[in-house]
Amino acid sequence: MSVETHVYNFTHGTITLIDGTSGTPIELVVPCDEGTLTIGPLMKTLREVATYECRGAHKSSAYTTRIYPEGSFSAMVAEFTDASTGVVADFVLQRAGYSTNVSTLGSSSGLVYMLDVKFDLEMTDHGGDADVSFTATDCRISFNFSEGDPSTFAFSFKVHGPITGDLACSE
Repeated sequence: MSVETHVYNFTHGTITLIDGTSGTPIELVVPCDEGTLTIGPLMKTLREVATYECRGAHKSSAYTTRIYPEGSFSAMVAEFTDASTGVVADFVLQRAGYSTNVSTLGSSSGLVYMLDVKFDLEMTDHGGDADVSFTATDCRISFNFSEGDPSTFAFSFKVHGPITGDLACSE
């Protein structure tokens, strides 16, 4: 295994939102994202750890309740909505061009609308041995709008499923 010598930054990645349509899920590469993706906490097992002591000394530790990593990313605003093709806000709000999107939990009515958030890091075009990626599954996504120079959407999400790929974490 080679040691990577090139450092990658915000210009080398892409964020893709993926719905739960069976067969071929609907995907949207987030346009105008600012390279600000964060996610955590990441650990081998997505469980809290309880520590048990006996007379002030560590006796043992055990996994307890599930940890739900949280993440965020931002994107510059090009438009709010597009009735025919849809835009990133439409994808998250399940409306306009993305009104028929399906939750990653399934297509039954009443299920919470969740999406997968995939991050791809392009390494081979910049001297790396292989591209890498991870997917945060079953994410409940919300966003804030901020007017400014430029105006932005700030997306937040909570991961309810496992994280797969090169940063895999599960229950």
